[in-house]
Amino acid sequence: LSLLLVLNVNVMISEQVKFSELTIDTFRMLQCLEWEPSGSFYQSSGSKLSQNGATGTGRISYLQDIADPTLPANPWKAILYRPSLTHFIAVLATICEELPLDGILLVYLSASGAGSSGAGHNESGCLNFGSRGDKGSNCIYPSDFLPFTRRPLLLVIDNDNSNAFKVIAEASKGESVAMLLSPSRLPPIASDFSHTSNGSLFTMFLTAPLQAFCLLLGFSGTDIDLDLYNKAEMLLSSSLNNWGLALASSDTLDPVWGQVLGDPFIRRLLLRFIFCQTVLTLYAPVYNKNEFLPTCVPSLPKPVLSPSYSYQSVILHLASIFSATKYFIFSEDVSPETVSTNVD
Repeated sequence: LSLLLVLNVNVMISEQVKFSELTIDTFRMLQCLEWEPSGSFYQSSGSKLSQNGATGTGRISYLQDIADPTLPANPWKAILYRPSLTHFIAVLATICEELPLDGILLVYLSASGAGSSGAGHNESGCLNFGSRGDKGSNCIYPSDFLPFTRRPLLLVIDNDNSNAFKVIAEASKGESVAMLLSPSRLPPIASDFSHTSNGSLFTMFLTAPLQAFCLLLGFSGTDIDLDLYNKAEMLLSSSLNNWGLALASSDTLDPVWGQVLGDPFIRRLLLRFIFCQTVLTLYAPVYNKNEFLPTCVPSLPKPVLSPSYSYQSVILHLASIFSATKYFIFSEDVSPETVSTNVD
């Protein structure tokens, strides 16, 4: 298992929910990169103390070891909040120095967009760290990552100027860089929910994809029937597993993705990215508008999938569960009759 290192750089988006120095986006990403609890505390196989202090197996001691040895170690993480550029570079260099030979560096960047510097910031092709928008000390350019491309690197950038970082792939210094980049514009949602109070829709798709799907359709938690939600969650989980198998067996998969696909956390992020990209591609309000679509570098192949688990069929089935097919535009060869109902 490759060691996964995460560097979260989060700039506070106006009015976004915040926990201490963590915005809701960073909080979700941290949770996404932790192993799920097993559901019960680990009970060691050693002898237990009975109620009267004698050794026995009739009662369980409250002093039992609750660590579960069956779970792999969680990836090591570093979190930076509005760092200076020099601090950011120093921490990144330290992490790369300590990265194992088979390690993968994951950098998640979440920022508030162009900031106060306006169009000039976007034209310069950088990402603003600070609140004042001063260039230099508060901005990071794609070229700042080049020294760190000598190691396997995955960039997840949630920013309306994320596409400016595509140039890194053309100037890498050894290892090809993999990137998951957010859309340059936010898609409209089917309600008056605030994007800022709910966090970034792109990050939500990567960390809680079904919640993001429901939010896009205008459903809040109180509007959704729990049984329908559980049914949709089962369908999505099964579909993502099938997509992962098809992707891993694809003959046209770029070696960059093949290198990182073995890590379970990265594989989960990548499959959720595919789900996000497919949903927004079919979403009627932004249909055929590329500025609303996330992109990945290098591009992913279209693996061979059965009709039941093709990308469009899964989205159609999910939308049907919530009676929301009107929000999507599907191909003529995809109809409710061709969608598998094995989840029922």
